[in-house]
Amino acid sequence: MPPDSSRVTPEVEIRRLNDKLPIISSDMFADSEEAENINGPCLIRVPSWLKDDEKAHPSAKYYLYFAHHLGKFIRMAWAAEIEGPWHLNNMKSPYNRGVLYKGSHEEIRSFNNISIVSRWAHVAAPHVLVDDNKQRLVLFFHSSTKNY
Repeated sequence: MPPDSSRVTPEVEIRRLNDKLPIISSDMFADSEEAENINGPCLIRVPSWLKDDEKAHPSAKYYLYFAHHLGKFIRMAWAAEIEGPWHLNNMKSPYNRGVLYKGSHEEIRSFNNISIVSRWAHVAAPHVLVDDNKQRLVLFFHSSTKNY
């Protein structure tokens, strides 16, 4: 009886990118406390409709969103090539560390100064969807329901 072709596993090549280094590592941060917990990554290809002056960098083709699990920021790194090198975005000041800043326990402030009143203690686990129809990036994240 001939083999069932639906059960044949195709050959797959697995290749480690970024010179076999993590995309985001603690040595990319000036403050070791900020780098102690890097998780919840979400990688997207930068949509073609996003203008160069709206990008993290004009050559950016990939965005990687991530956060400290108990942090105050949703961070982003960008790269011109999927293989890297990767660069942290918005690392200019203590209050400008990414695409979303939680601020005090009562407020979440986005990069475009939209504030969301909240009692959440942290923001983490970013997930970004590319909405090509409305030409926007939609950021989802989680947080706790009480302060601690």
